Amino acid sequence: AGNALYDSGVLLRAGSLNSSSIKVAINQTSNQAEPSVTKGCADGTITFTRSQVKNTPQPLQVTYSGNAIVGVDYATLPTTVTIPANATSTTIPVRGLANNQNSQTLIVSVLDPFACGGNAPEISADTVLLKPQPIVRILTQDTAMCASNALQIAVASSEPLMEFYWTPNNAINNIRLQNPIVNPAKTTTYYLTANL
Repeated sequence: AGNALYDSGVLLRAGSLNSSSIKVAINQTSNQAEPSVTKGCADGTITFTRSQVKNTPQPLQVTYSGNAIVGVDYATLPTTVTIPANATSTTIPVRGLANNQNSQTLIVSVLDPFACGGNAPEISADTVLLKPQPIVRILTQDTAMCASNALQIAVASSEPLMEFYWTPNNAINNIRLQNPIVNPAKTTTYYLTANL
């Protein structure tokens, strides 16, 4: 026997159930448009985030693919990363290893931490370009010249987005130019610093 007055039900609005989203993003130290790390130079970082602060740590399974080779193009990266309790993110370094090879692609993927059974699907991915070290060469040889003459210093660079800085700032038209013009009154040695 029953009483219809005491029957109950649960109603869920469509789209009202969701889980904390997980994202991966590559951060770089260069001024490039796409995420990139220059091999043998400053490290980039990989940041893993979740949308909400939780009081429990969140372990994440990470996979790496692309044509970059671990130990040749980049240093070994962990296959498990943990977002700490009471945090929304964690960051690990990605180090490109200096070699004479061309650019390679490294794809970092996070697998669904809430998947049941085997083969968890990928839920977030980002790509970083591992670029070879740039080559900068001063083409102008040591030159003797008269004090009233000017000389343009020629520099070749394999990277179009290099930033140049010449010292000393003495009788030079612009210390930030790749190919500045100099007109020193006495013997002067110019030094070039190039940054990516």
